[in-house]
Amino acid sequence: MNDMELVSLPELAKMVGVPYSSAIRYVKNYPEYFMFSYIDGVKMFSRDQSAVLKRIQELHRTGKKTKAVKAVLEAEIPKNVDITNGNEADQLPATPSQADMMALLIGKVESMADAFNRVADQLERQNSILDALPIASISELPGLSPDTPPAEKTKKPKAKPTKKSKGKAKAKAKPAVPDIDDPAKNPNLPGMEQANDADWKTYDEAVVFDLIKQYAQDGMKSPAIAKRFTQERYLTKTGKQSWNQATVYGIMKRLKERGELG
Repeated sequence: MNDMELVSLPELAKMVGVPYSSAIRYVKNYPEYFMFSYIDGVKMFSRDQSAVLKRIQELHRTGKKTKAVKAVLEAEIPKNVDITNGNEADQLPATPSQADMMALLIGKVESMADAFNRVADQLERQNSILDALPIASISELPGLSPDTPPAEKTKKPKAKPTKKSKGKAKAKAKPAVPDIDDPAKNPNLPGMEQANDADWKTYDEAVVFDLIKQYAQDGMKSPAIAKRFTQERYLTKTGKQSWNQATVYGIMKRLKERGELG
């Protein structure tokens, strides 16, 4: 080999985009396919061996192990029998030069940077998946079914009031505060001004299911859809005037199971 045609291993690896640490491993595991000479204590390779280095990387990226890679190389590339310069003494390992050690260190740093970049990419993909997940509702909590509203608490029978307790109750009684967020008790909510019971739409499963599919495809979640049904004055299946997000979520789940909602 002409010295003008020789390059160091870091330069050979850089030519084909192979990490320096991988190039060192390839040369060590497949020495019969690489010719080199020591010049000033540095291993020097011919430029045409970059194709061998690249081919080994491609085979490893397909998942092949060292034994399988050697089998492919034996069929594709002739082995190097003799090493250039003829003198066996020239091929004995020499003390690595400062430049060779620096190249090794740079290769290690580049490998670490690649590893950190892969971890960052994985974290970014996981964050994207989490951002795409729907906001958890009460129906998604363990022990609760999305198809049925949460069970109401059992009320204990009240003891009969005595004259003394009646007097205390009157003294402690406070004026009831209206629930301004309940559409059934506050007709002045947006979109419900001066409405009466006759304005509420009777529950129609086909209509409700079609509207939920339409709202879900527009990107709305179960809490927003429940609020929308209440504002548009749709009665629930049980005749209630206020929709629960758990009920809407249960319907959305049934539509997904039937393949009607993506």
